[in-house]
Amino acid sequence: WLHRYSQVAPAQADGLIFDSICAPGQCELGYSWAKGFDEVGRQILDRCTLDVTCGSRLPDPVGAIEQLYADLDAGHCPGLGLEGGEVSSALARAIRIRDLQPYLAAAVYRMQRCSEQDVAALETFFTLINDNLGRPRTAPASTVLALQVGLSELYAKPTPEQLSELDSWILMASDVPGSTEMFDVWPRYEPDQFYDSMTETAVPALLLQGDFDPQTPPRVATNLRDRLTGPGQTYVEVPFSAHNV
Repeated sequence: WLHRYSQVAPAQADGLIFDSICAPGQCELGYSWAKGFDEVGRQILDRCTLDVTCGSRLPDPVGAIEQLYADLDAGHCPGLGLEGGEVSSALARAIRIRDLQPYLAAAVYRMQRCSEQDVAALETFFTLINDNLGRPRTAPASTVLALQVGLSELYAKPTPEQLSELDSWILMASDVPGSTEMFDVWPRYEPDQFYDSMTETAVPALLLQGDFDPQTPPRVATNLRDRLTGPGQTYVEVPFSAHNV
């Protein structure tokens, strides 16, 4: 939204701070959104192999999580009471939360082991996921407005081939915002003249991007990063940061 403001009034502000960048021509709420969660989840799991303790317990994190889903579907860890798809969605939600990202590999290992103590710890973990995402917003926000803009300008309806691809290999499945059914019936508006075009602002700008951001990963920020390169315009990628640096 700051990008649109910089298009409408490119010289009005003294400076701009972009945080978690959604650049025109790259950012969309559909196939790319769903892939972002899986990409970041795999990056986090890859970090496990670089740690002696974590790597000794999960030498193949991706293989471990794939086997875990199958085991859960077959009745593993009944005290947890979750199936593989439910855990996949829960882990995707955990990836959105900066403070919970470091516990991803540990959660997978505990679900594998599934002792009584593990189940108790995992119940706390899943409660924290729900509590964090259900926390009331501290700033004014409108779900209807977010859907109106998102479905009208940002949502790209996944093709059957893309949906099949996601189903075949995705490890941590986030729901695609704006389902196909909602997209088809929502009263979307026609995008204006600024749609899918880049800002021309020359005011100083700080561009902040987390490299563990599942919603807007670094690959959807490069168009704006490469455009805003003038005096006082700086792009900073923050290591291990999730959405909202």
